[in-house]
Amino acid sequence: MAQCSFCGAENPSYAVYCGKCGREMIGDSGKIKAQEPQTKEVPQPRYPLDSSNPVRRTPIAAQPYGEKLAVPRGLVVPVPRKAEVEQPEHKRITPDPVIGGICAMGAGFLGMLQGMVLLASGTMADSITGAFGLDALLGLVAIAFGFLSILGGLDARLRTRYKKSLTRAILGMVAFGFTVGAFLGLVAVILIALSREQFDEME
Repeated sequence: MAQCSFCGAENPSYAVYCGKCGREMIGDSGKIKAQEPQTKEVPQPRYPLDSSNPVRRTPIAAQPYGEKLAVPRGLVVPVPRKAEVEQPEHKRITPDPVIGGICAMGAGFLGMLQGMVLLASGTMADSITGAFGLDALLGLVAIAFGFLSILGGLDARLRTRYKKSLTRAILGMVAFGFTVGAFLGLVAVILIALSREQFDEME
């Protein structure tokens, strides 16, 4: 116990301020008394421990390398697999030689029609002048190319004679055929060239 130097009240030894007057407690040396830490009492066990029979822990025997551990089935949790998403198969688009053959036949028909027009107009002009003109010659060439383009279109539709059908489709494009025939001939050449694997004969 510590006694307050001002009012003489009894205070605990660790008190910094007097519980009666509220002034600071001054020690014997004239300095302010430092607060002493309060010790906590450790509660004693209610019943004394019996140390005559200590609990012994048996160490787990290490298993040799390569052997599987015996795990109870209740502890094994199956891991769900990821849901397999079926990816759509990308189908390869291959050109059809039948469509190319139809375009070649159309180009050949228009080329023959234009050739007949040129031949008719050239023949009429030649009958007046008495000489065979350039228009009649171009008309005959267009008719011949158009006829060959029709034959090439038939071969392409039957998937036979790849080289001949491709060459004749080019002739159908050259026959011009009122501009539309040239476009149809170009489409026919592209489709037949890209569908080479579908032809039975390569000649």
